[in-house]
Amino acid sequence: MSDFRSRAKFSIANSSRYIHSGRVASDRPQKWRVVHAVSHEATTVVVTLPILVWLGGHGWGEALLLDLGLTVLYAVYAYGFHLVYDRLRPVRPA
Repeated sequence: MSDFRSRAKFSIANSSRYIHSGRVASDRPQKWRVVHAVSHEATTVVVTLPILVWLGGHGWGEALLLDLGLTVLYAVYAYGFHLVYDRLRPVRPA
């Protein structure tokens, strides 16, 4: 049992080193903002494309174009919103 506890403590200590980067969220580099936004939107397209085909009665190509248009519009809006929000209300280190 003590071996399990020591391995768990070691695992938790090492994982927290990777979770915390030492910077506050509003100081996130632009590269990571873009990576996060693109991966989020790509996942959204994969999930919503079959729904648009099924409920909207569109073909796969038409649904893909519709989905990509909405995705680009929303991604640009979300990126700008979060950039402005982080500048107006930065997170202060504790």
